[in-house]
Amino acid sequence: MTHALPAWLEAFAPLDWAALALAVFLHWGTGWVVTHHPRGWRSTGEMVSAYRLQWMRRAARREVRIGDVALLGHLRAGASFLASMTMFAIGGAVALLGQMELLESVAMGVAGEVDSSRPAQLAKTLCLIAFLVYAFLKFVWSLRVFGYGLVVLGALPGDRPEDSEEEIENEAARSAAINRIAARNFNEGLRAIYFALATLAWYLGPVPYMVASLLVAAMLFRREFGSETREALRFRSFRG
Repeated sequence: MTHALPAWLEAFAPLDWAALALAVFLHWGTGWVVTHHPRGWRSTGEMVSAYRLQWMRRAARREVRIGDVALLGHLRAGASFLASMTMFAIGGAVALLGQMELLESVAMGVAGEVDSSRPAQLAKTLCLIAFLVYAFLKFVWSLRVFGYGLVVLGALPGDRPEDSEEEIENEAARSAAINRIAARNFNEGLRAIYFALATLAWYLGPVPYMVASLLVAAMLFRREFGSETREALRFRSFRG
């Protein structure tokens, strides 16, 4: 006894599957290379992580940490804002599911007969929603972990003479690690947003989707390994 595939899955041509596989691979691959570059290159995000440890070491030795709490609160607010905006984007994408006729006519007007069937547009919209949901979950977890970081920051030793250097160093490293985890999830959410934007090109066909995904990956690689920001973060190359 055989089971037929859902109509929206059957609507995918082999080139559509290839385009989706490429996008997923690039999304995962860029994230892996940013944190585990095969040549040991440090990305912009990894360089900033070194400053997170320096920040927590200094914060541990301040009696008044209002400024540090405010800075961490700003980072948390950024994650909260993007989580809210992503939720609105998810709502808009879900609303598209009820407007397949309109979406089909727009696709046909722009791309002619290329992949403009209603089941195909439904499948592409579901993939778009999947990217947005993944981004939302990452932003929400980043928000939660930044909250943990505020608690750990408030418990840092170092403001009393009897606190030992070993304890200060250990807790500063713990606080920096939590901050780094929150930032990594935030960056992963941003990366998913970028590839969700690339998915919009899929409505024009699988080839535009492939091109858009490659462009997004190239942009991310440049920002992490070839941007002016990265050069500025390198002490020896900074000429300010």
